[in-house]
Amino acid sequence: MTKLEQLRKARADRAAKLAADDKKIRQEESKERDKARKAHNQRCYKVGALVAEAGLFVLEDSTLGQLMALLGPLAAWPDPVGTLDGLIGVPLVLASKGVHVLPEAR
Repeated sequence: MTKLEQLRKARADRAAKLAADDKKIRQEESKERDKARKAHNQRCYKVGALVAEAGLFVLEDSTLGQLMALLGPLAAWPDPVGTLDGLIGVPLVLASKGVHVLPEAR
């Protein structure tokens, strides 16, 4: 085998290895995407179950969308539950004691 043939063979071997490595990378990336998609779907299902358990499925989609739009900014707060409770918790406690602070539900 001449020097030129050896160099060509070495280059072909490197190209084959690179192609095999690229295939492995694509397979691993595909697995990661599948895993992320599965986690996302599980999260969506769990959130939907929470919405159902809270009795919010009776609301129209547009109303649910408006509620989610109002709740969205709370995600940026360090204590979203405490913040929301501070905003509506006290009026709800007062209302439970007969003090009318919130509009009547329709």
